[in-house]
Amino acid sequence: MKAETSNAHDQINIRPMQETDIEIIAVHHCPPWSTVDTTKERWNKYHREQQEGSRTVGVVEQEQKILGYGSLFLKNEMTFTLLSQGFM
Repeated sequence: MKAETSNAHDQINIRPMQETDIEIIAVHHCPPWSTVDTTKERWNKYHREQQEGSRTVGVVEQEQKILGYGSLFLKNEMTFTLLSQGFM
């Protein structure tokens, strides 16, 4: 998926996360309430879940520089919890 802009240098690309992105995300985009190691662990987990098909992780980049990222967990654990407790 690509978002086109007027200048080729301004082109923004949205793509699935690659394993090589984890280090960049952890070092350059680590939130202040976390550590680089904790962030690496989290995004390694997200990458594994993406490979298994239970999560989608997108990376937004411009000129091969990561501008942002997002994660969507596709498996609904609440349904299982509600079913196992007899609510559905």
